[in-house]
Amino acid sequence: MRIAVNCRLLLKDRMEGIAVFTWEVCRRMAESHPEDEFIFFFDRKPSPKFHSLENITPVVLSPQARHPILWKMWFEKSLSKALIKYDIDVLFSPEFYLSKTSDISTVIVVHDLGFLKYPETYKSAHLDYFKKEVPLFLNKADHIIAVTLFTKNEIKSAYNIDEQKISIVGNAPRHIFKKLNAPSQFEVRNTITNGHPYILYLGSIHPRKNLIQLIQAFNLFKKENNNQHKLVMYGRWAFKNKSLKKVIAESLFKSDIIFCGDKDIAVEKAVASATCLVYPSLYEGFGIPIIEAMACGIPVITSDRGAMKEVGGEAAVFINPENPEDIKDALQKLCSEDDVNSEKLVNHAQHYSWDDSATKVYAILEKIATKQLNN
Repeated sequence: MRIAVNCRLLLKDRMEGIAVFTWEVCRRMAESHPEDEFIFFFDRKPSPKFHSLENITPVVLSPQARHPILWKMWFEKSLSKALIKYDIDVLFSPEFYLSKTSDISTVIVVHDLGFLKYPETYKSAHLDYFKKEVPLFLNKADHIIAVTLFTKNEIKSAYNIDEQKISIVGNAPRHIFKKLNAPSQFEVRNTITNGHPYILYLGSIHPRKNLIQLIQAFNLFKKENNNQHKLVMYGRWAFKNKSLKKVIAESLFKSDIIFCGDKDIAVEKAVASATCLVYPSLYEGFGIPIIEAMACGIPVITSDRGAMKEVGGEAAVFINPENPEDIKDALQKLCSEDDVNSEKLVNHAQHYSWDDSATKVYAILEKIATKQLNN
């Protein structure tokens, strides 16, 4: 097969959810199927890391697409022409965009429908584009992958899509997420918090992540507990964070709130050295940090709704994300426990495998491509 992959979001310095899914799945497919050709389409010069295998051909298409107008140009003109030029059998788009002007069979991935649930957390130009285009993408696609049962049900409900057209292929923790020994954890804590224990939030920083409630809960936690815990916020600042910055500036414990990222310390080390991970998002289609922390044997506090409840299963501590008191109580519980059942957490994370996900995606692509070739 000649498999095209939309690698628009595959950026070495911003390996967030969709980028991680793209790389972990597509790298494995290319390694497992040297007989196939994989054409990786980028919108800017890629890192050599992303095309080191002989059967991966990188192709850069203009323009660099980070705005609705440029998205349309990239997908409807540049990508559409390239799919013909490179004689593609099937297009795999690890996000819910595709080329409506192309007749090439296409499989897309839906990670969430957050723009329907929390439209106020999106830029207006992006929101208008999603509302108009996503239903067209879903109907145009030959097959849809949802990352959780929760997301599959949302697609069915919101757009009346036949469930036979939707498969579930989940995320998984990367191999770098694993338990650290005590001396290594001590070294990490010295780097981040001057040796103090810390509660970790991992993810981008914007309103849907519900970080104002987290700061309020941390304030209550510090008032009621004479302990040395810091709150470490690991991730990039996104947008619409004016209110969050105000809440932090007014916190009596703002000196105990630390922001850091990849330039400060590797994410896997930051996760594996935390007392616990708190992930109080209002809405997620999956919630990768939940299983990344568990893979490190680190207990997790997360929201009692949607995909987070599905992914956390019996291994997570669930809270009402809109109740700071509830979050505070969970922090008190986990920060006072000396005996963490890390094996239970690691075992739960092992239910999610990138190898399994890649196998499932390839089987779907093969089926769709064969159907096209037989027509």
